[in-house]
Amino acid sequence: MELVEDYEDYKQYNAQNERNEQSEQYENEQCEKQEQHRKEKKKQQRKNGKEEEQENEEFPAYDVIMHIASFMESNQYPLLHHALPEFFPRPPTEKQLNELLSWAAENGKGDLCYLAKKWGASDFDDMLYSAAKGGHEQLCYLAIDWNFAMQIERHDLSNMDFSELYNLMLYGAARSGHERLCHIAKNAGADNYNGMLCSATEGGHEHLCFLAKDWGANDFERMLRTAARNGNENLCRLAKSWGAVDTNEMLFAAAEGGHEHLCHLAKEWGALSVNRSSPIDTLTTMIGAAAFAGHEKICRLAREWGYVDLNEMLWCAARGGHKSLCYLAIEWGADNMDKMLYGAAMGGQKDLCILAKEQFGATNFETMLSDAAWAGHQDICELAKEWGAKNFDEMITEARRGGHEHLCCLGKQWDEEQQLIEEQ
Repeated sequence: MELVEDYEDYKQYNAQNERNEQSEQYENEQCEKQEQHRKEKKKQQRKNGKEEEQENEEFPAYDVIMHIASFMESNQYPLLHHALPEFFPRPPTEKQLNELLSWAAENGKGDLCYLAKKWGASDFDDMLYSAAKGGHEQLCYLAIDWNFAMQIERHDLSNMDFSELYNLMLYGAARSGHERLCHIAKNAGADNYNGMLCSATEGGHEHLCFLAKDWGANDFERMLRTAARNGNENLCRLAKSWGAVDTNEMLFAAAEGGHEHLCHLAKEWGALSVNRSSPIDTLTTMIGAAAFAGHEKICRLAREWGYVDLNEMLWCAARGGHKSLCYLAIEWGADNMDKMLYGAAMGGQKDLCILAKEQFGATNFETMLSDAAWAGHQDICELAKEWGAKNFDEMITEARRGGHEHLCCLGKQWDEEQQLIEEQ
């Protein structure tokens, strides 16, 4: 996750203004200006009879917090603590605070971890993984302590599983190649060595793959898929030498990752000729994976190798939000524009939903509504309703299947409103 955008520009700017930035007088002046602006804004809102903006809106200056945190030394964090309530217009969201906590843990900024926790961050599982990924042993222990304390506070010790916590530590350490932390996690109770193998493969750490295998890991099919998705030919060959045989899954993963050379290698090893699925189905899955991820070159390769279902490509491209690949699928012969609408609805791609309807004539707004409800996209649901969809019972069912309770409530509200209209 990129937390500091335009790093070089910011570094140059920071160097030019270093004296002013570090000046306590400058900090206080900025705080006072922002406080005065905030008071004037509130006064104007009261004058106009407007309510203050909702606190759950996105925090517009969150990126500024991350910029400041990136360049501050630990002894300067109290300035950041002073700045949050005074310098910025509203508190950050819980998601942003957890991102700050994880970033601080991965980068070894313990003081900032304490600050994020004080502000309300509570995702100590992700903090543990991030601290291990960064190789910071003491922050790993801190995350475990905080997790334990949180469970005590919630009176929920029955769900406390230390082996799972240390597994998170194991995954993070393996992901970044920290062998010592892997040993510490194992000795403390971590036991998911297949997870370790997958994490080590994602990070490209061959020596930790061997270590995971020595400890008992045996999910070499998953290792093969992970290595193919990440473009690591050496680990693909290692997984195959250890017994991985599903070259079709390797092909799909390589297509998703955009790695043409590994697609060719998978074919050389037997993909497209495996008896359990037809070459047509295999190539269609390959082109779908590539279209969803936006890899035009792999889409063209799949089409060169044989017949593919272009409507499936269209659905996947729309779901992934890749307009150019939607046009390419249509150019090649895709003709089911409702599938484009369904894919865009499931992917939350509002602009492609509009394109499918207005430019290509898609009309099945009922399926659009149910797919959007399952995926949790309220704006797409509202658009489908605006276009005439009325299958609110199905919307409620799909929203419940997808775990989106707010859309269940919305569907019930719309259903009641529809019934009143029909009764009139």
